[in-house]
Amino acid sequence: MFHSVRLAKLIDVLKERGLDAIFLAPSSDLEYLTGMRLHPDSRFKGVMVSREGKAFSLCPSLYKAEMSQNLPEAQLCEWKDGEGFRDAFLQGCTALGLMKGKVAFNGGVRAADMLDATVDTPIRCVSGAALLSSLRRCKDAEERELLRRASKKNDSMMEKLSHFIRPGKTEREVAKFVMGVHEEQGGLPRYPIVGSGPNGAKPHYSGEENRTIQEHDVVVVDSGAWYESYNCDMTRTFIMGSPSAEVRKVYDTVLRAQNAGQAAARLGAIPEDIDRAARSIIEQEGYGEAFFHRLGHGTGRDPHEEPFIVQGNRVPLQEGNCFSIEPGIYLAGRFGVRIENLVLISEKGTEILNSFTKSMIIIE
Repeated sequence: MFHSVRLAKLIDVLKERGLDAIFLAPSSDLEYLTGMRLHPDSRFKGVMVSREGKAFSLCPSLYKAEMSQNLPEAQLCEWKDGEGFRDAFLQGCTALGLMKGKVAFNGGVRAADMLDATVDTPIRCVSGAALLSSLRRCKDAEERELLRRASKKNDSMMEKLSHFIRPGKTEREVAKFVMGVHEEQGGLPRYPIVGSGPNGAKPHYSGEENRTIQEHDVVVVDSGAWYESYNCDMTRTFIMGSPSAEVRKVYDTVLRAQNAGQAAARLGAIPEDIDRAARSIIEQEGYGEAFFHRLGHGTGRDPHEEPFIVQGNRVPLQEGNCFSIEPGIYLAGRFGVRIENLVLISEKGTEILNSFTKSMIIIE
């Protein structure tokens, strides 16, 4: 079923942008509007929504049961393997009066499918990749509560991890533990970042080395999962044994930067000013070149979505924005430190969604 409030807002956006419709392929956009989760594969499928609020489902026969059950109000335009999707797509467009329309396609649509569907027709195709961002960036009351609950689950996971992570464990063993806890708690985990020693200096290290954690290692663990379709995200850094003076200095610098970023995050604040509040602390300590990514990103149904807390973004924060504050220092070939919390701008003010300690975690 369509979420009626969100559908009404989407129709307003279509009219404001001079668009006749938008096609939503399997994606978080489609889930946001309908609650329907479809597997993205080689078969072109999705839902077309017009500015009049009418819709059709482009439906491979393989997905007929799911799409007809989840969106009974949309006209079903079915196509079978062996005959292709074009006729079914054009049938739906004709029914909605879109054959001469200006139609947006969201980011879940492959360019080849869009072109094959509309070639030699008067349909004008435009990008709709960011069209729903203006709606999704401000979470409603239900979404805020889901984000709070998901973040509590991440806090619980980190507490359990602090009793598991030890020298002698491999990065992959730690990653498996993290994912297992999320699954036990009812979540759908993403593969975590577990970077030990020099691998912690790679912000998005993929784990391919599967290094064994050593005594005195600094270990960065970045964990996220979906709970009830909403994302949680948190990073903590664990120290194996007594930290050196340098490790203490780097950790303290990142912690002060993270605190400064959180303090600057409030209703109406400018994202690039928040980034500057945290980044200036790292620069003052001489580590400016070792912090080379944005301070944060929005989160919701997608792990990364608007608003982005980055230089150049001057769109003021609004009620309902949820985003990370995650400064880091990365010393190539040696170690890295990152601390990340999620922040929600809500009716209660600025909420920090993670409560697991940010103090240096020393594993004896």
